[in-house]
Amino acid sequence: MTINVCSRPKRKYLLLFKALIMRKNKKKIIVPFIIILTFVCGLICHGQPLKNNHIQTGTLPDFRLRTVKGNEFRLSSLKGRYILLDFWASWCMPCIASLPKVDSIYQRYQKENFAIVSISIDQKPSAWLKEQSKHKFYWNNTLATDTAIIKYYHVDAVPHTVLIDPEGKILLTEEGLSSESAIERKLKELFSK
Repeated sequence: MTINVCSRPKRKYLLLFKALIMRKNKKKIIVPFIIILTFVCGLICHGQPLKNNHIQTGTLPDFRLRTVKGNEFRLSSLKGRYILLDFWASWCMPCIASLPKVDSIYQRYQKENFAIVSISIDQKPSAWLKEQSKHKFYWNNTLATDTAIIKYYHVDAVPHTVLIDPEGKILLTEEGLSSESAIERKLKELFSK
């Protein structure tokens, strides 16, 4: 099973949607409206199978992120541990649906040399704070305060996960979370020794 990934809707589709709503004779546009809405939803949250996970090289840059309490969180504080970066957004339903999977990974490996950092790519901090308050995050939950970290990890769609080794090298990247993801298989391999 593959969980869909979301990307931001294009402005022109939102304007088309708004124009349809503003029409005076609403009864005549119900069927076209539903057809167009289905099309737009397909563009916004399109299903993509997991990509072949490729190994990237490089070291972990010291990005600064904002915590729920407004404090600064630095990725360098986790140096020497395996890190799972979980990019998500409050407007992304597949991201919300994948939170129990992330929690399951946290519960399974929290006593190991392992940490999870959820990074919201929300542009409005209020949307991030509202959505995160609905869920229990036992791990670091942060907001990307600039786009540098999003660009560095090539986050084109969410949910997007990145597994980093203790030396700061990227082991795997993955869009979406399936029932048996490559990242989960890698974590089993690493911590079953």
